[in-house]
Amino acid sequence: MRDRVRRADAALAAARLGGDAEEVMLAEAEWEEAWHTARRHGVPIGSAGPGEGPVA
Repeated sequence: MRDRVRRADAALAAARLGGDAEEVMLAEAEWEEAWHTARRHGVPIGSAGPGEGPVA
């Protein structure tokens, strides 16, 4: 689960750097889904916002 969140976080950061609004929207949706799934299962992932830093 943490790996999924890390990949989603990296993809979001890359999409933001690329400046493609559609890619950013898709990456944000994946990050949110991964984050919510981790939280539902009690997996700690840190407190940084999406694309803003390392995931625990």
